[in-house]
Amino acid sequence: MTKTHKTAASVIDVNQNAAFAEALAIQSSLTALSAEIKNVRGHRDDAEFRQYMLTALAAAEMGVKPNSKGSTAIREAFISAGRSKRNSETIVQACLNRRVAALAKQALSSPYTGDAVDSLRALFLEIEIDSVTALKRWLAPATNIVDDLCKKIAKLDGDEADMFEAAMVAWIAERDAKRDAGDAGDMADAA
Repeated sequence: MTKTHKTAASVIDVNQNAAFAEALAIQSSLTALSAEIKNVRGHRDDAEFRQYMLTALAAAEMGVKPNSKGSTAIREAFISAGRSKRNSETIVQACLNRRVAALAKQALSSPYTGDAVDSLRALFLEIEIDSVTALKRWLAPATNIVDDLCKKIAKLDGDEADMFEAAMVAWIAERDAKRDAGDAGDMADAA
């Protein structure tokens, strides 16, 4: 008779093994740390979203435009404060985007009784933006893979165009041959 895992566990007291007891203790501390990390990550995400809103409001107040000396100054200030160059550029691009800038201007001139950040947050919530991720998704242009591919194909010329055309003709012929073979097999199965 072979022992099942359930039987084996009841025969062996794993807590009596010092190495396993230490492994369990580590798991307990990892579980506690995971809860802390989740909490800290939530605070970090909220703080980062507030940072984007404050930057957008400040840029609107100062009249900073994209690709201006002001936008460079904002980017450099973020780099000096510890942000990476790439991340700083992302903040500047997002906050100086014309749609975000329009919402920031609207928040600054709003008769809302709270502060401008609360007003901007309310405007963002109206369009279902409550995080940096949602903001970036809203700002990202919708891409159509077929349109992008067609644009790239249209740019081909000379040998590249000829090679592409030959490859497409071969692919279509192969696809049609497979389809015809499948239809012939279906017809044979039906007979």
